[in-house]
Amino acid sequence: MGPWKRYTPALVLVLSAARSSADDAVPGARMFDKLDPGHAGQVTLRAFLEHRSNRFRSLDADGDGRVTRAEFAAAHAGADPAHWAASFDRFDRDHDGVITRAEWDAGETARFERIDANGDGVVTREEFLRDRAQTRIQ
Repeated sequence: MGPWKRYTPALVLVLSAARSSADDAVPGARMFDKLDPGHAGQVTLRAFLEHRSNRFRSLDADGDGRVTRAEFAAAHAGADPAHWAASFDRFDRDHDGVITRAEWDAGETARFERIDANGDGVVTREEFLRDRAQTRIQ
């Protein structure tokens, strides 16, 4: 056994930490890692919606299965009001002042399909990061 084998686990940790630190500077990298905990490098619509359902539940402060404009605003306190209001309006498709779970899932499905640049039914890390970078520019 060569002496390099002793250092292999440490080297793996150092390289992993370096990737993590570099990725932290890339818009969307940490979010993609949450979507892809197994590090497969891609996410299906089902996994995407499962993850995003957690966000819906966190926005739904009273747990009634609907997100009101007030709940949405409270969750985005400190953010640009015009930005969160536009986001709310995109999800509230029937413009009744609440986002239902069906509206949320429809909005997130449309988002997934937009990110899935080649339409193969999975979002790769590259597609996700490209979309996040473009979204930040707009």
